[in-house]
Parts: sequence; C-alpha cells; structure tokens
Amino acid sequence: PYPTLFRSPNPAGILEDSTASHLYVTDSTLNQLASYSIASNGVPTLIPGGTVTTESGPRGMTFDLTGKYLYVVDYNANTIDGFTLGSSGQPVPSTVAASVQTGTGPTCVTVIGAPSNADPTHAVYLYTSNAISNNVTAEQLNPQTGALEQVQGNPFGGSGLPSCVVSVPAFPLR
Repeated sequence: PYPTLFRSPNPAGILEDSTASHLYVTDSTLNQLASYSIASNGVPTLIPGGTVTTESGPRGMTFDLTGKYLYVVDYNANTIDGFTLGSSGQPVPSTVAASVQTGTGPTCVTVIGAPSNADPTHAVYLYTSNAISNNVTAEQLNPQTGALEQVQGNPFGGSGLPSCVVSVPAFPLR
C-alpha cells in the first residue's frame, strides 16, 4: 500500500523542507542523499538527478534559516557536507561549504539564530552532536554564501555518546 521511497540498505536521516514540497533521505551505506518531490496526495517521487554522493556515513540533516542551504553530517568522515538546492529541489554540492571538519562521529545537526542588518552581531550558528568524541561542535553560518567558519572554543563538552542536538528559537513571553 505504501510506496518504497528509497531502495536503500541503510536510510539514516529524513528531512522535509519548510514548504512541505520536498523530502530528503540520507543513506549511510551507499553514501548518498536522495531528494523527492511530494505530490498533493503526499506521495513522494524521486527527483530526476536528485541523488547525490556524500562523504562517508551521512546521517542527520538541517536547512539554514532561509531554506537556501542544506547541511548533512557524515558519521564516518567526521564532516559536514554543504549543499545548495537546484531549481527542482535537488541538492547540489556547495562550492563554499563542500566539506567542513567536525568532531568524531557526528550524528545530528541543527541551526539557530537569525541574521539582522540592524544588529550585525546577531549571528547564525550550526551545531553538531559528535557521538564518538562526546562533544558538540559549532560553526558560524554565513547566510549570504552558506559558508561555515569554526566558532572559537570548539569543541564544547557533552555527555557520553550524544546522539542528537536540537535548537529551539526563543519566543517572547506573552
């Protein structure tokens, strides 16, 4: 009754875009990221040319705050792969953040912050949980280019084998 999305030996991560029109799936054995368009009835269809090679062991994914850039952590390569999105939503390897080093065994990634022209000190940050090195690493994200720059003081302590990191924006109290 349900379609087989990704004929994959080891799907490891799944992420929907903010418009609910695309779905992204990582495969940690094939070292791939596949992109799907989502029909109005909810059925995903693989986008032609929508499968791209990642580094070794892709797991978690996140978008920047605008949905313009997609980041994938690679557990075996200890890296973050950056992608831009093509016209039909397919991932295209970034020319400015193609592969950025992180801690050992990254499993999950998240973005928090909001750029502001009025307050240039307010930045956007990307965090990864690193299971093997038992820590969290942070990168400052350039919202104009998608480039990542390591935050001073990296890595930051964590608990044993952290498996995921999640950010929650602060909302004013009512």
